[in-house]
Amino acid sequence: MPNSDDPTVPVHGQAAVPTTVQEYPVTAVPYPTPPRRPAVKILTGVVVVLVVLVTAVTGYFVSADKAHREREDQLAVQVADGQRKVQEMQAEVAAAKAEAEAAKAQAANTSEGSDTNKVQQLNSCTDALKSVLGARSGADFAKAYKAMQELCKIAGIPLF
Repeated sequence: MPNSDDPTVPVHGQAAVPTTVQEYPVTAVPYPTPPRRPAVKILTGVVVVLVVLVTAVTGYFVSADKAHREREDQLAVQVADGQRKVQEMQAEVAAAKAEAEAAKAQAANTSEGSDTNKVQQLNSCTDALKSVLGARSGADFAKAYKAMQELCKIAGIPLF
């Protein structure tokens, strides 16, 4: 048995353990945290940079998608306008063909050369309109449309 003044409790035949618990003084200073290693600082910086990059890329794609949708809407409006113009031209061509047929019938009944000239002008106008309707690109359409405007003047009066 130990020679101390503290009472002891025997533990199943082994050495005696003191029963009093020694108390340590409470301090207001917490344990200091160990300094961060350079790898932790580097990894933190990399994570921050990646988060900023992901945010920037997401913002870019959102704005690009919005611009793409606006462009699609503009093109849809342009296509609708072009289709409307084509329908108007088709109606004008039908009227011009009817006029040409009437002129042909009148030319057959009369022997005037001016009516025959008008019929030829209407036929060339019809051919020019067909080339406008068959245009595959905007540039081809513009060229064919200008040519049609020049060819479709009958008696000095433009049809289009």
